[in-house]
Amino acid sequence: MEPLYPPNLAACRDTGSSTRRLHAAFRRFPRSLFARAACESPQEADLDAFPEHLLPPLLEALALTGRERVLEIGSATSYLTALLSHLAGEVYSVSADPALAEERARDLSALGCGNVQVVHGTLRAGWPLGAPYQAVIVGAGVPEVPRELVDQLDLQGRLIVPIGDQNAQMLECLRKRKDALSSETLGGCRMKMLAGAPRSRSSYPWTGRDTA
Repeated sequence: MEPLYPPNLAACRDTGSSTRRLHAAFRRFPRSLFARAACESPQEADLDAFPEHLLPPLLEALALTGRERVLEIGSATSYLTALLSHLAGEVYSVSADPALAEERARDLSALGCGNVQVVHGTLRAGWPLGAPYQAVIVGAGVPEVPRELVDQLDLQGRLIVPIGDQNAQMLECLRKRKDALSSETLGGCRMKMLAGAPRSRSSYPWTGRDTA
């Protein structure tokens, strides 16, 4: 029988209300509801779902209270989207394929995820119309932090992103400060790389090398 929770959910640091909310989310949306793990869209065939053992620390790091607006980029399934719908106030999930976006919207609606909007757009560009977001999750590897997504992040908001190359990445939780980003490493992973538009010049004060 499939376990109800990912194996390391019990290892979450907070044993209070946030962990109870995580348990409730995994209980409401068991993994078996999302059996179609592979993405059939050729436009998103290079994207992976997050390894299941990383979902508890990922969701814990976001520290969602139920009021936040969340942006999801590049999830290969609707599993994480559904979990986010239970934990956040609003969820925008961006798909590069319009047919897939419609399909995901129907599936999530059937599951009772009324606070999710699945939108068609360029993955790397995010979804500026819903900004600012208190949390952004990128479900594919990137060599550098996408500046467009930092611009769409609210102050004190968190950005979850795998940073590295096609061989391996470190899953980072970045927090947007007034003039910099702080970082916490959640673990190693090997996600496929995110293709998309070139980075544009950021309107947010940036401390790194300017490659726009």
